[in-house]
Amino acid sequence: MIGYEELYEKYQRLLDENKLLRNEIESYKEQLGSVLPKFSDVAQHKDEADNLFSEELYPFGQVTNASPPQDKINLFMSLFRGREDVFA
Repeated sequence: MIGYEELYEKYQRLLDENKLLRNEIESYKEQLGSVLPKFSDVAQHKDEADNLFSEELYPFGQVTNASPPQDKINLFMSLFRGREDVFA
């Protein structure tokens, strides 16, 4: 059976290890902070991505599998401009 002194020593070692690990985690967070984009940058890019599908840039509205064939063709043609005299 483990005595009180031995148990207390193990407890102290665990506390020391915990403190070291917490310091290590903080160090990693600081290192990542300089690499990862800031939240405001991410929010700005989200706004830019939302604007990609604005009505002005995407006049066909939402085209789904249930949309009429002509809407699907118009969407495809708007996304993949190429030679109009060649059909695949």
